[in-house]
Amino acid sequence: MSERILGGVLLLVSIAGIFIGWNYVPPVSYEPVGPRAFPLLVLFLLGICAITLMLDKKSTTTWAPTPVLARIGLLFLIVLAYALLFDKLGFIIATALMTIPVARFFGGTWKQCVLGGIGLGVGMFFLAWACSSSSTACSTSRCRPGCGSTASWGKSWKPCLCSCRASPSPARPRT
Repeated sequence: MSERILGGVLLLVSIAGIFIGWNYVPPVSYEPVGPRAFPLLVLFLLGICAITLMLDKKSTTTWAPTPVLARIGLLFLIVLAYALLFDKLGFIIATALMTIPVARFFGGTWKQCVLGGIGLGVGMFFLAWACSSSSTACSTSRCRPGCGSTASWGKSWKPCLCSCRASPSPARPRT
């Protein structure tokens, strides 16, 4: 029975997605197929798989015990609250607040959960900051104009000295 329920939900999602995306026309057409073909194809295939799930003859399904289903529902609500509070509270606080109850579900003590939640929120923030700052540490204003581009090639060609861009290969185009 659960396969039929899942198939029905997926079929509704597929039909709704096809209905929403059918009339999508981009403001600028830059390729013959356009950007709507891929989502429509995926949603069509999702609908076929959903119908297959609903028509498949399987033995009766045993549902998970009620406490397990309640925990799954509560986890869904926690992730939903995280998504809603993310903009209002910020990444660090929202992540810490989401991590604490999830860690409790996995058997952590309150001390472990609170410290882990704060550590995860702060640690992931600084990890994302460190990764993003390494790619934007050098702005283009510090580089020479035309640095690394074909416009700088010619008799006076010099490699780009800016640390944020890779120098062009030494092989220069023929003039």
